[in-house]
Amino acid sequence: MSMGTGTEVLFIVVLVVVALFIAFGVGTAFGSRRAEKERSDAEARGASGAEGEEGSGTGTALPRAALVLNPIKEGATDLRATAGAISRQEGWAPPLVIETTADDPGEAMAQEALAAGVDLVIAAGGDGTVRHVAEVLTGTDTPMGIVPLGTGNLLARNLGLPIEKPEWALRVALWGRDHRLDAVHARLEPPTEAGADVAVVGSAVDERAEDGRAEDDRAEGAGSSDSGTPSGAEGTPDTRAPDTRGDHVFMVMAGIGYDADVMADTDAGLKKKAGWLAYLEAGSRKLKGSRTKVRVTLDDQEPFTARIRSVLGANCSKVQGGIELVPGAKVDDGVLDVLVLSPKNIVEWLGVGMSILGRAGKKGLHTEVYQCARIVIESETPIEVQFDGDAHGETTYLEMEVDPLALVMRIPTAEQQRLIRLDGWPFGMPA
Repeated sequence: MSMGTGTEVLFIVVLVVVALFIAFGVGTAFGSRRAEKERSDAEARGASGAEGEEGSGTGTALPRAALVLNPIKEGATDLRATAGAISRQEGWAPPLVIETTADDPGEAMAQEALAAGVDLVIAAGGDGTVRHVAEVLTGTDTPMGIVPLGTGNLLARNLGLPIEKPEWALRVALWGRDHRLDAVHARLEPPTEAGADVAVVGSAVDERAEDGRAEDDRAEGAGSSDSGTPSGAEGTPDTRAPDTRGDHVFMVMAGIGYDADVMADTDAGLKKKAGWLAYLEAGSRKLKGSRTKVRVTLDDQEPFTARIRSVLGANCSKVQGGIELVPGAKVDDGVLDVLVLSPKNIVEWLGVGMSILGRAGKKGLHTEVYQCARIVIESETPIEVQFDGDAHGETTYLEMEVDPLALVMRIPTAEQQRLIRLDGWPFGMPA
């Protein structure tokens, strides 16, 4: 065989090998496209099946969210359709939509969502809806999302969620990042099965005796009735609703005293028209008032007494208007920040305002900030209490304890935060 012939044969062999590689590559590509098409068709069939069985949560491998919706909020009706459309766009099955009721702001609905085995539970409503859904999800691994539809939307603001763009909030809930938050448990009755807690209440009664109060007043002011329900001072019947007993969870702030008075006395009609400015109107009417003597126990420290207008337990720092009421309070640090306000008159309230706006730190004018994991507040007379803006009547006992990193929350990714800022939503973003 000549050199030329050998070269030609080698050339032909190389061409055949190249052709085989090309054929293999083309076949693989077409095979991948065919497989991808088959997968897409299967997903489409699954999604159609899920649409035909909305609420069942079966028959599809697509992720599914539950939307716990407060139907009386503005935009609630439109949100149903928006949630369905965005779920389809984002490759999720149609959501399980469960509406809250006047009797149940969200707890039974969140429990129903968990029982359905959804991948995500979204609370769509105000701070009350958010709190009740969070109460159920605390201690589980099911993520929670928020579509803020309320007046304050305090947790959403502290987390940097878009406030007036429900479609954006839905996308954050679907594709944001999971972040664990602290939850705070609150009780309005001492756990009487623990002897140590009974002793604490008894010592508070003894201290009131030193102030010269009558024996029967002391017993009724801090004791329990035969039914186990604390009674008010001087025989005042307990007017709290049954759901105020036992364990509650809050995510933003709980308070006893002035702030709870404001929440309880805010005009509902004005709140609907003016939003959070209605709280200012109620607050101005409540500035005049007398201080209440309380006994405060932080963790395992020695208790101290104080005359207060308000004691706030803060899991977050910001309130309406972007004001940092308790600077440094973080929702994921395992610490409860406690703000004690003790002004005696309007002039001293001005000092409180300057201390808060000036971020006075641990101690300001008629203000003091403490940090703890658990706090017990015992009052000598019944006093108003609130959880995340919801008034819960009067009590003589409030216990708050941090449950570190107990709730999985969907918050914006870095890219989502960038897009939110570019769209100019300053009230939805932390400074």
